Formats: sequence, structure tokens, C-alpha cells
Amino acid sequence: MYSPRGTSIIAATWSGERSHSYEGVHADVIGDTGRAHIGCSQFVMTIQPANEGVLLRRQLDFGIGNQNAEVFVDGSRVGTWYRAGSNSRRWRDDDFMIPAAFTKGKNKITIRVALVSSDSDWNEFTYGVYSLSAQ
Repeated sequence: MYSPRGTSIIAATWSGERSHSYEGVHADVIGDTGRAHIGCSQFVMTIQPANEGVLLRRQLDFGIGNQNAEVFVDGSRVGTWYRAGSNSRRWRDDDFMIPAAFTKGKNKITIRVALVSSDSDWNEFTYGVYSLSAQ
């Protein structure tokens, strides 16, 4: 995973460290630092210009249910990122597909994630981007 550069948060609800485990047989407790908001977060990610789209991955505390947000790239609305439900094991990695129309030919993108609704807030621990290729 890659950490975003230049993260800004509007209407933060908390930041700090949490320790949880992922679903599955090997449920090791893992600590990580993150933040949450009821507004939006914005950050810059580096990508490969010769991409066929970008996969945006977020590590989240899935103990907070029904997280729903709008995603924008360089000011343009890409779509809705919704993760239904929750889980008592808490950690989850979740993906959002950004089509090439928003990313192709660029070496960096500014991403804004704006909360629509949730059982509490939108939380984010780590974001990663993966530039997709046709090969």
C-alpha cells in the first residue's frame, strides 16, 4: 500500500491508532494509524501515465457500518463508494475502480472522498493505488 501525499481532512471526527484483526482463520491483531471524518478527505497519489484505469484501495475499520461516499478525481465526480454492513473483526481492505477516462496520461491524481452517509463516519487508515494495464 502507498500512503497518500498532502492529505487534508475537513470535519475530522478522530485520528489515532487502532488495533484490530482481519476476517479468517489467522486473525492476528494488527495496529495502524488512521483518521475519520464526516466531511471529506483529499490527497494526491502518483500513478503510471500509461494506465487503463486505477484501482484505489482503502484499509478501513469495518466495525463502522454502511460507509458511503462520493469519489472525485481532479475535481470530477467518478462515482459512489459504498461498503454495506460491518464486521466484528474490523479490518477490511476495500477497492474502488477509477476508469481510465479520469487517469490516462496523468502521473498524479488528486482524490477527494466526501461522506454521504454511515453508521458513524468515514474512516481511512491506508490508501493505495494500482495502475492497471491492458497487458
